[in-house]
Amino acid sequence: MEILGEWAERKAAFADPDGAMFTVEQSTVPARLGVGNGWKRQDATLERREGGPIGPKVAVVDVSFPQGGPGADLVSIRRDGQSVSMGWPG
Repeated sequence: MEILGEWAERKAAFADPDGAMFTVEQSTVPARLGVGNGWKRQDATLERREGGPIGPKVAVVDVSFPQGGPGADLVSIRRDGQSVSMGWPG
């Protein structure tokens, strides 16, 4: 049984069926993302988003690859109100 109150980006906790033991899964990299009242595992499958950019389905940081064009951004990364973009002048 999942113990969601103990979950974090790098940790998941479970109670064994008999309730006598607990199991904790730790990860050195973020493995899940808090979405609404639950958690989703990271999913790097790329999808087209509303407005045209492409990005992973579920990621800890917001990564997007805009449609492009001359001098446009190639990639944008956002998290916690901070962002960085990389473009190409040609």
